[in-house]
Amino acid sequence: GRGLVGWGTEARDPMVCLALGDDRMETSVRPGAEDPTWGEDGSLAITDLQEQLEIIVRDKDSNGPMLGFYALTLRRCVQDEPVDLWVPLLCYNASSDTVECPDADSKLHLRLVAQGIT
Repeated sequence: GRGLVGWGTEARDPMVCLALGDDRMETSVRPGAEDPTWGEDGSLAITDLQEQLEIIVRDKDSNGPMLGFYALTLRRCVQDEPVDLWVPLLCYNASSDTVECPDADSKLHLRLVAQGIT
């Protein structure tokens, strides 16, 4: 990840939560990291290419601030070869009840590999 600052957050112990339908996974926590690297593998079951992969980067506390989120439509990125991409992270600004891009260039790098998709 890069520039994970969120809105009005001081704590930066980020972790990534991924959801695809009812299937979910989480990464480990990277304490004190504004530009963390995870390098972790995981798998989620794709049942429909129209589904969106929900990506939430948050502070380690379950009640901690969201540092960013993105919804990625699978059809746009599932290919025969692995796909490397940087996704821009949006933030929810509770004070204005809006979804915005913070001043920082918050992004998350993903490497997606689709297996058994026809």
